Amino acid sequence: MAHTDTYYTVDEACEILKISRRTLYHWLKKGKFKSKKEGKNRLILLSGDSTIEDIFPNAQTTQTDSQTTQDSSQTTQTNQNDMVGAIKQLEVEVDRLKTQNELLHTELFEMRKEMTEASKRHDTIVMQLSNTINEQQFKLQKSEPIPIWKRMFGIS
Repeated sequence: MAHTDTYYTVDEACEILKISRRTLYHWLKKGKFKSKKEGKNRLILLSGDSTIEDIFPNAQTTQTDSQTTQDSSQTTQTNQNDMVGAIKQLEVEVDRLKTQNELLHTELFEMRKEMTEASKRHDTIVMQLSNTINEQQFKLQKSEPIPIWKRMFGIS
């Protein structure tokens, strides 16, 4: 068989080698294949009669694929466990914030109630003082002038 080197698209190379895109990109990253980029397309250099068995021994391929699958499932499981833990922490934080929010609402209600009562007391005192001042002014306007000597000796 002639060994002519040809560039194939990623999809074509995956079909020829009977591997997934992920595996192909993984092997490209490790330098097991040469590739070039033309515009938006990545082209993979393969010999004309390339098969996965020609490029890699069967044992290595099986081991790499199973190892990649095992690593992937371990990573997925770890990510899921991390996400479950994060969700539980968030739920605890939400419950804590709800409780804090309820306490703050209760405190705000009590403060508003105290402010209303203080405002009523203040208004009552102001009204009483205002009435007292008005009465004193009225008495001063109605009263006849008292001579100084009567004031000095306390005679009314």
